[in-house]
Amino acid sequence: MWRVSAEPLLRRPGPLVKCGAAVGGRVAEAPLLEARSQSFWRGHIRWRNKDCDHESGNIARFLGTLLTLRHPDQFDVKVRHLEARKRIWTNATALHATKCKDGAAKYPFRIDGLDGLVQRLSEAQDVSWVNPVDYARYKILAHFPGGTTGSYSRNLNHLWATGSTVMIWDHPAQEHYYAGLEEGRTHLVFNATTAVEVAKQITDNYRLARRLREGAADVQRELVCADCLHGFLLETLKAFRAHFSTNLALDDVETARATLKGVECGDFVEYVSHGVVEKVPPSNVKAGPGEDQSCVDLVAAAFAPS
Repeated sequence: MWRVSAEPLLRRPGPLVKCGAAVGGRVAEAPLLEARSQSFWRGHIRWRNKDCDHESGNIARFLGTLLTLRHPDQFDVKVRHLEARKRIWTNATALHATKCKDGAAKYPFRIDGLDGLVQRLSEAQDVSWVNPVDYARYKILAHFPGGTTGSYSRNLNHLWATGSTVMIWDHPAQEHYYAGLEEGRTHLVFNATTAVEVAKQITDNYRLARRLREGAADVQRELVCADCLHGFLLETLKAFRAHFSTNLALDDVETARATLKGVECGDFVEYVSHGVVEKVPPSNVKAGPGEDQSCVDLVAAAFAPS
């Protein structure tokens, strides 16, 4: 289903905004000094491709579970589901043989005691569901790339509102707001080698932890809030409009109909008018030669008098 809008779409709170508001309400119930000191994460391992370039963060998440097995007092990093190529994750020989790498780690599976760790992998699985608001019960929230449907860093996007500190696995993926992040102020970066020391920095240094909490709150307030996302999308659309001169094609009824001539608009079934989602109604305007009636109805609805 496609949605066409004559005004910004992000006026209504989406899942990210609602989650942030709910989590924010729980923060006061879990002050930093009383929160659990383990670094927390939940997600999935889903490697459905054989190509290393499409491993989608699964290696990082797997290495995260090994942190739990090696340092259970510091890490509560567990997967709810271990899917698809499950056998490879419990086969140390196969892991050693893979040529896949994790970021800067050329050989991520050359770990002392790997054979024993993978045999205990079930200890790093937890099928129970953890509500997003309960993330605020942890002093440190870890982020690993991928693993949450909808966005490569969708998991990260809701961590900023929890009142916890944030640790981000070292990975090259970028979201639009990453330029506003600053290591040491909004978060700390870690990998399989540095994870223990980075977590210890946070738990042993209250001033650092407080600075990171405040920086994370700034990210929520200034970069991923509802108005922030709305503003970013609006500026992006303005940039597209200027670059492609869409005003020459879509700014009035005649040019819009001419632009859509030869296009089938049957999949465009809704539009937004004054903040309200409306079904595209049939119009009294008849399609001309080369026009699709659905396109004519869409244009008529978009330019209907308010």
